[in-house]
Amino acid sequence: MAAGSNNPTAQTTASSRAPNGNGGGDGSAPFYAGLAARYPDPDTVPDAVVHRLRNLLFGRAVRPREATGRRALARPLQGKVLTDWYWMPPNESPGFHSEEDEYELRRALNRRHIKEVEAEAADAGTNKKKKK
Repeated sequence: MAAGSNNPTAQTTASSRAPNGNGGGDGSAPFYAGLAARYPDPDTVPDAVVHRLRNLLFGRAVRPREATGRRALARPLQGKVLTDWYWMPPNESPGFHSEEDEYELRRALNRRHIKEVEAEAADAGTNKKKKK
């Protein structure tokens, strides 16, 4: 890891870090604006570091070989840690809450909802039957 940094994405090898300190040597920017540096090559990260970061983010499993995300979901204020670790912005990540998607789903599942075409026809008065 970089000296004095708690950011898991800031760890890079000396050969992959640009002299100016802003990511890759080719002048490219990090994947996500919040990152301190480009992602390290997964093959160069020691297994002990990956294991420690996995325990930090997701906690230890209750049983051996059990995949769990309990700790990340149960602890407050983990959003910054998770967004710094994953490369997708939070509003585009699968599984993150989207109020627009939830509104569309609730609207589609509402049985009392009148479709827009039927509502416009009702407003125009074209579907009214004549009383005899």
